[in-house]
Amino acid sequence: MHADGPTRCTRVTPIHPPHRPQELQEALNRARQETEDAIQTHNKKYNDMLAERLRAEDSLSEQLSALRKQLEALGRSKEDLEGQFGDARTRWDQERVKLHEDHKVRSVIR
Repeated sequence: MHADGPTRCTRVTPIHPPHRPQELQEALNRARQETEDAIQTHNKKYNDMLAERLRAEDSLSEQLSALRKQLEALGRSKEDLEGQFGDARTRWDQERVKLHEDHKVRSVIR
């Protein structure tokens, strides 16, 4: 820096020598290929992850469906058992009434 202020450059020297058009085209082609390779790699990883997720969802859906069927079967079994219990209770009540009436009849006959 000079006392009058910053010095100015009037000439710029290139850092790299100028490339030939063929070298530029080759560099561009390599960059395109690298970009395409990166995109394909990313897409494959994403598709693999998505396929795994879909397999997991299918598995969980199958498990859920099986559990729902079990629950429905248990519900039907419970209803059947409640019906059988109700029938047994009715028979027991009828038998108890009959025994009570038979006991009354025997008491009267004696």
